[in-house]
Amino acid sequence: MALLDRPLSVRFADVGAVSSNYVTSPVAGRIIKIWGAVDTTTATNPTIITPAIAPPGSNAFVAVGNTMSIPAGTLPGQSVEFTPSSPNYILAGGTLRLASDGGTTSSGAGYFTVLVREGGG
Repeated sequence: MALLDRPLSVRFADVGAVSSNYVTSPVAGRIIKIWGAVDTTTATNPTIITPAIAPPGSNAFVAVGNTMSIPAGTLPGQSVEFTPSSPNYILAGGTLRLASDGGTTSSGAGYFTVLVREGGG
């Protein structure tokens, strides 16, 4: 059986605010990559995004082991890439949380694509 990569989307209304956003995975698999882009120039400080996973029906989130940084000076539409470390497996019906520390002093939306490799390969 071939492995399939499934994209999930997460949107932040404002990456400059402390907030969390969630998406449920329709498949079991390994989170292999996260990309993000903002619609503003980030100023002063980086924004740190912390990914975490919870099993179906739970809000007991476990961080994926490292964080994603959107550096100060990131321009609108500029892509930032992140490869999570272990644990990075999500169950079908499990929830992924992306939490922003609100580090930048800029206000603007953030758009993230999470790639889940079905089956975990």
